[in-house]
Amino acid sequence: MDITTIGGLILGIGAVLFSFFMEGGHISAIIRIPAMIIVIFGAIGATIITTSFDSIKSFPKLIKIAFFPEKQNAPEIIKQIVNMARSARRDGILGLEPYLNEIKNPFYNRAVQLLIDGTEMTELRDLLEMELDNITKRHKAGISLFQKLGGFSPTMGIIGTVLGFIP
Repeated sequence: MDITTIGGLILGIGAVLFSFFMEGGHISAIIRIPAMIIVIFGAIGATIITTSFDSIKSFPKLIKIAFFPEKQNAPEIIKQIVNMARSARRDGILGLEPYLNEIKNPFYNRAVQLLIDGTEMTELRDLLEMELDNITKRHKAGISLFQKLGGFSPTMGIIGTVLGFIP
């Protein structure tokens, strides 16, 4: 997890709580379980209504990706590509097979596998472009899920606030 995410959360929440307590506030004024239920489950419910089941299923994975992104070591990948190019020049395309176990990125691995299998260059380009389009669509669906959650949360917060005023 990126340390700046944790630092930002601590700083933001800490600033609100510190200011609140400086003004004589009590924690029970902040933590209202019924309002929290409305905000959290109301936003989730509204998001579920407006989102496909596949996007909802992917939510735990998206949370994991958001908080624990895969680190890419660009210099190492470039070095690997250069070594593979040398190997292909020396031993032919089939000389790339030993590298398949080393390639962690699924897209990159698939590209090399298709190359080894003798896929025609134009067909290889078309297949990889299609796969990139699918990856982009999948990412946009994940982004949309978080945008919907972020959009419905303030509305549910207002509903929770208004209901909290009604005795």
